[in-house]
Amino acid sequence: MAHLAHELRTPLTSILGFSEILLGQEQLTDAQRNFCERIQNSAQQLQRTLNHMADLSRMDTPSGDKSSSR
Repeated sequence: MAHLAHELRTPLTSILGFSEILLGQEQLTDAQRNFCERIQNSAQQLQRTLNHMADLSRMDTPSGDKSSSR
């Protein structure tokens, strides 16, 4: 589970980064700004969910078992 969460973070980081860049553009229309904010909010929600999944996975895995961290 932690591995899956880690693999999903890379594209999610790109989505968050590009949405932040887009939101910094002054010439966006109101509709474009709204869409970018929706993308950013959804990506942040997904990021929180992935963080919770990784935390739960770590709590569920015995400290001596390294097989689930691969």
